[in-house]
Amino acid sequence: MDKAIINYEHSLEFPKEYVALDIEATSNANYNFLIEISAYKVKNGDIIDSLNTIVKPPIHRRLKYKRSKVSSHILHNGEKIYYVDAFIEKLTGIDNNMIYNGLEEKKAIKKLEKFIGNLTIIGHGVNNDLAILDQAYLRVLKYPLKNNFIDTFTLALFLDNIEYSLSRLCDKYSIVNENVHRAYSDSLCTYKCYEELIKEINYKFHNHKESLFAEWMQDRKLKSIKILKNKTMKNINSKNWSNLLDSFLDKSFKEDNFLNKNIYFDIELEQKKFKDIKNILKKYNCTINRKLNISTNFLICDLDSKSFLDDSIQQVIKMNKSGKNIKILDIRLLKNILFNIFNLDTDNSNESIINNKIQISNLNNDNYTFTEDKTNNSASNNQLDKFNQDDFFTKKRIYFYNKLQDVCTKEYIEKLKDLDAIICNEFDRHIDYIIVGESKEKNIFIESEICDHLIFYLSLGYNIKLINEQNFLKHFI
Repeated sequence: MDKAIINYEHSLEFPKEYVALDIEATSNANYNFLIEISAYKVKNGDIIDSLNTIVKPPIHRRLKYKRSKVSSHILHNGEKIYYVDAFIEKLTGIDNNMIYNGLEEKKAIKKLEKFIGNLTIIGHGVNNDLAILDQAYLRVLKYPLKNNFIDTFTLALFLDNIEYSLSRLCDKYSIVNENVHRAYSDSLCTYKCYEELIKEINYKFHNHKESLFAEWMQDRKLKSIKILKNKTMKNINSKNWSNLLDSFLDKSFKEDNFLNKNIYFDIELEQKKFKDIKNILKKYNCTINRKLNISTNFLICDLDSKSFLDDSIQQVIKMNKSGKNIKILDIRLLKNILFNIFNLDTDNSNESIINNKIQISNLNNDNYTFTEDKTNNSASNNQLDKFNQDDFFTKKRIYFYNKLQDVCTKEYIEKLKDLDAIICNEFDRHIDYIIVGESKEKNIFIESEICDHLIFYLSLGYNIKLINEQNFLKHFI
């Protein structure tokens, strides 16, 4: 996924004139539009102007069939349409009829841009709001959002070293949020919280507040670049489907493993065999994708004829890296699964089951080849939930990406060796754990070639766990 160019950045100064802003949105990855904007213009601690409006997105969604996830709809030109699902409607109290009668996005954005001008935007956990607003600016104004901003979440973290939600920050200052998850109420609370934060920061840091904040922000930025965050770590580990693959291999799988799945075949099959396979899969409400896309659950191919650099493999890596979870399955294994579950005659009933876990040639070699590997790694997919057990690293193969910053690194390495753990200098498919340290020795892990190969191995069903330094050290504390 290409990185967006960000034209706005966090202010290192604390303005006395600003705009406190909050938005509500449709909150769907494939349909993410503004539905409410609220902004308060503040000068010297007092609100001098406000802008509050429900926003009508430029496009709607059609309600083609009965959907339990949609609470309300509008009849438009003879067809049922909607903008938000039941969850967003219940969360915000904004229904589809309110949105349909709201201010058109084009008019709302032009009003907002004029209202804000060049002032700094104040918000809480504001990055996602600004990203949505930035896209609206590009659609309507044909140029991006360029205003600097201040995040009250960040200010509170600077002050107390605590990650406050807006609700908790309001509690800290005895501020009542009368309508949580409505932009007009959240933005008003953000304004009040910002004023209280500035008072406390002034009292604590006096005339040095902005220089100390700038220094803290720089340190935080440098640290965050190298740290593998828990959210990213969990996202990558969620690609691990080794338990499911092992169930395929030992025939302990459940039929619903294929229920409602999207499957893409990256292989030419004899027409009759392909028709038989498709007919069986459709009985389980599977969809056969015409191309590999973000809805795909399984990529079926002949692993003997694939390489790491093939277009479809690279597509899977890219999409899985951006949050998807596409599994790569060998066609011979799929045939055996179908034969065993559905008693489908694959003409290969006597063929031994091909293990999906394949061997890759040396990572430094550009000619990646695939050969059969019958090693069955059946370690538990829930090992990270058992992190403090004494045998967590016992006899495991461990690869360190970046050195640890902790001063006791050598002591930890010795403890690993006492557990008969093997510290590996190179990363390959046999590794059990990758430990990502916080030193500045190597590039950001998520942007590294090692990360691409890890995601590739996980998509094949290998059982490799990713652990950041913070969680690794918990084992020894």
